[in-house]
Amino acid sequence: MLTPTYVNVKSFFSSIGNTPAVNLLRDYRPGEEPIEILAIGCGDVRNILFTLWSEQHTACALNFTACDLDPAILARNIFLLTAITPDSSFEEIERLWRTYYHFYVTNSDLSWIREHCGKLLAVSASLSTWNDSTFRSSFKSSTETSLSEVRRVWTLYAEARTRGDDAKVRRDIKSMYDNYYITKDGPRFAVHAVRSSGAHGIYAAETLNEAFYNFWKTGVVADNERDVTVVGQEDGGRVNPLMTISPVGSKQFNVHYGADPLAGFHLAEVFDISQTKLATTNSLAGMAKAQFHEWCHAFSSRIATNLVNIMHRQKQYRMRIL
Repeated sequence: MLTPTYVNVKSFFSSIGNTPAVNLLRDYRPGEEPIEILAIGCGDVRNILFTLWSEQHTACALNFTACDLDPAILARNIFLLTAITPDSSFEEIERLWRTYYHFYVTNSDLSWIREHCGKLLAVSASLSTWNDSTFRSSFKSSTETSLSEVRRVWTLYAEARTRGDDAKVRRDIKSMYDNYYITKDGPRFAVHAVRSSGAHGIYAAETLNEAFYNFWKTGVVADNERDVTVVGQEDGGRVNPLMTISPVGSKQFNVHYGADPLAGFHLAEVFDISQTKLATTNSLAGMAKAQFHEWCHAFSSRIATNLVNIMHRQKQYRMRIL
C-alpha cells in the first residue's frame, strides 16, 4: 500500500527540549486501568520522565507511544532509557547526564557509549530479534522501518572517531553559535531558558544568558565547575555522538542554535536566594542534575515493576514505551 512519506531535506537537530518538562497526566486522574499516552513530536525524554516522577504513586500501568519525525531523536531516547536500570548508581546517572546533555564527554564515557550501542545493535537486526531481547518487556518498535532507522543512528554512535574528526565538530559548534549570536555590535541576548526560572524571569535572564553562552563555549551544562573539571582533565573531552549525529544520519553537526539543557528543567528555586554569578550557575546545573537523577530513579522503579511501556514510532518513525 502506497502512503505519503516525509522527506527531511534540511532541518536542525532539536536534540534538547526548549520548554520546562510537563506532566502529561496533569489534567487526568488515573484509575485502575492502564493509561495510553500518545506523545506526538515527543522530542527528548523530559516529559516522559517528569510524568513518571509526578505519577510515581499511580498504581496503574502507563503506556507511552512516542512519535517523532527524526530517528536521531528516538535513537537518543531509547539509548538513554535502556541504560537506566533499577540498580543504577549515582556515578552511572552522572554518566547518563553527560551523555545526554553535553557536547563533550570523557574517553571513558565514549567507550561506554560504544559498549551500550553494541548491546543495542546486537538485538536490533530485526523486530523479531528485538522482541526476543531483554528490552522487549518495556520497549517496543511499531515497525521494522522505525527500528532500522533508529539502528542506523546507533551504528553511527558506535563508529570510531579521530581527534581530527573531533576538531572539525568543535569548529562547527563554534561556527553555529557565532553565526546566530555574534554581531558587529556584540553577542545577542539569548532568553531560551527564561521560562525555567518561573516568576524570576526578568531577574534571571542575564544569568541564564551567560549560562547559555558558556554551554556553547565549553559544551558543558551551565559551564558548571564539576563537569568542566571532568572534561578539562582530558583536554576538553571528546565529541559526544549522541549530541552531534544529525537528523539525516550524517556526522555533520546540526544541533539547533537555541539548544540549552537548562530550558527543560524547573529552576525557579535557584533564584529564591541571592548568590554570586558563579555560585548561581553552579546551582543551576546542580538543580537540573538533581531533578534528572530523581526522574531516572522514578523511571527505573516503574521498569522494575513492569508498570511502564514505551512504543517508539517515526511518524514514519515511531517508538513505544510500554
